Amino acid sequence: IEIQAGMLCMFKAASEITGNGKYKTKEEQLAQKIKKAFWNGKILFDGANDPTVRPNMFIAAYLYPELLSKEEWETCFENTLKAVWLPWGGLSTIDKSNPLFKSEHTGQSPESYHHGDSWYWINNLAALVMARTNKQKFKPYIDKILFASTAEILWSGAVGSHAEVSSAKELRSEGCLSQAWSNAMFVELCQEL
Repeated sequence: IEIQAGMLCMFKAASEITGNGKYKTKEEQLAQKIKKAFWNGKILFDGANDPTVRPNMFIAAYLYPELLSKEEWETCFENTLKAVWLPWGGLSTIDKSNPLFKSEHTGQSPESYHHGDSWYWINNLAALVMARTNKQKFKPYIDKILFASTAEILWSGAVGSHAEVSSAKELRSEGCLSQAWSNAMFVELCQEL
């Protein structure tokens, strides 16, 4: 879904930059197709025929918020959070009830990377789009993500820098201990809040 949103974002930018209406038409047509194939009224599918619940739809909301209405995004966020929310203030990379889910980071073996690990950059991005959509409604999630990210930066891993991932089980600094995009999304979240 995030790749589809990126394509929509590119058509939108091409339309704005060139003033050529063909890009706006392509954007609108593709948006309709994507919504029809990916949105079931509750969640955005990870793939057109893949209802696996993942936090990737937060990336889609960040790149192309026009895909759904504010109310539809709220519904999508609520249902996705039920499946991927971690009590310490992060998001699992896959529905915790999925048989592929791993609660512990597996290190150099990538078993957990897309099947449980919590990526700090996506956590911060998710808090950002929840704040843009309905700051009051999602305040408990936003606050918990901000607290977890701040704690990780100040007291764990490479002090003063955000790590790449954490185990789903508990807040940890794992993977790369100074990840540029994790740091960048934390700064963007703090600036906007």
